[in-house]
Amino acid sequence: MFPRSYLKELGYTDIQINQMANYSYIGWHDNAKIMDNPPEQYYPILCRGMGHAEIMQMEDENALPHGWENMKYDEFLVQRRKLMASIIKKAFELLKERAKS
Repeated sequence: MFPRSYLKELGYTDIQINQMANYSYIGWHDNAKIMDNPPEQYYPILCRGMGHAEIMQMEDENALPHGWENMKYDEFLVQRRKLMASIIKKAFELLKERAKS
């Protein structure tokens, strides 16, 4: 989510950068578009052509706090961890309900 070189320039260590909450799958084509830019620069490019509802759904499905691209990195990690935990909890609850059937 936050590019390594961008975070390095801000003084973050590898341990701080390599957080699970900072990982995302992104194809090489999209990665070439964003390169080392901060999220507030590359995210609008990635969202180009998407409607508001589509962006909101994508953020929800990927545990991205709304407005994440303008957050400080540390706050982003805290908020995304909470959303990731919520998605995992919902999945386990669904599995638990299905196991009862």
